[in-house]
Parts: sequence; C-alpha cells; structure tokens
Amino acid sequence: MDLEDDEFIIKKGVLCNYKGNGGKIVIPEGVTKIDNYVFKDKNIEEVSIASTVIEIGDFAFGQNKLTQIIIPESVRIIGNFAFYENQIKYVWISEGTIIIGDFSFCNNKIVQLSLPETIEKIGTNAFNLNKIKTLIIPSKVKKIKQGAFSINQIDTVIFKDGIESIEKEAFKFNPIRQCLISNENVDIDNSAFDDTVLEYIKRKK
Repeated sequence: MDLEDDEFIIKKGVLCNYKGNGGKIVIPEGVTKIDNYVFKDKNIEEVSIASTVIEIGDFAFGQNKLTQIIIPESVRIIGNFAFYENQIKYVWISEGTIIIGDFSFCNNKIVQLSLPETIEKIGTNAFNLNKIKTLIIPSKVKKIKQGAFSINQIDTVIFKDGIESIEKEAFKFNPIRQCLISNENVDIDNSAFDDTVLEYIKRKK
C-alpha cells in the first residue's frame, strides 16, 4: 500500500510520516506498521488503529494527549516508548499481541489492565508510573523485567504457570499485600517487591 495525502505518507504499508494537526486520527486500513516517532508529540487526542496493523514502532505515539487506546488483534509488537507520557486511563490489548516493549506505557494514568494470553514479553519499565490496581500475568510470560510495574497502585498480583523470574524493582512502590505464584521454582530478585506492604507470597503447588 502506498499513499500520500494531506495527513499521511504511507510506503509499502508503512505509515512513515504524519502531516496533520493532531486531535482525532484514523489509521487507514492496509497499514501494517506505524513507524518510529511518526506521531510523537503531535497533540493526538484519539486514535483508531486499523485492523491491518502488525507493529507499532518505537515512540510512535509518545508524549500526546491520548486518554484511552484499543490495540486490535492484528498487532503483534508494541515498540519501546510507544505510548509513554500520555494521559491514558484505559487500555485494551487484544489477543494477538506478543511483545510489549520497554517503557511502552510508562507515565500514564492506567487504572485497569487486562493482558491477553498471547503476551510473551513485557519490557523494562513497561507500565511504570501508572495507577494499575490488580494484575494477572499471563502464562506465556517467563520474565518480569526490571521496574515493569513499579510505582502503581497494585494490591494483588497473580502469576500463571509460566513465570520463571521476577527482576529487580519489578513491583517497587506498590501497596501489594499478596502475591500468588503457581511456579514453585520462580527466581525472585531481593528488590523485586521493595517498598511494598507485601504480607506473603503464596506458592501454589
């Protein structure tokens, strides 16, 4: 797909430039990738992502005014810093997404997060500085990277069978009281739950 109009430049399915004035945008059907930095700091308030998009590039929507976002089933990769420093309160990540990059949703206002079972990687500080309250980690996620969910409002976190390691400060600065882990042999860094009020970690046999 190739297109050039008053808003977008699209080459071979890659949306590589935005010439609009912000506000509400609709990503055209046929776009398979939103390139790095395309919408960064462009006063975007609302976006509808086409059902053909497979990859959202690094910094693609960083530093805008988004308040909610729906990631369609077609998306496999959400790049580093893709939605950082917006005002996102609600995010829906559909089944299909595999990778959530480093700092992807950092510094937003997310209160509710539902992660699909297709997720395999959650990057460093991916959801740092939000307001998430409860969290279930899908079974394909093997590792919680450094600071991934630090500085939130999580009080309960449940890990499904796949988890193998939780890195340093992964859940630092949360009001976590209980943690349920299915894998008895998970490797937990000593600082993973620093500055929480964790009462117990229950390892389910």
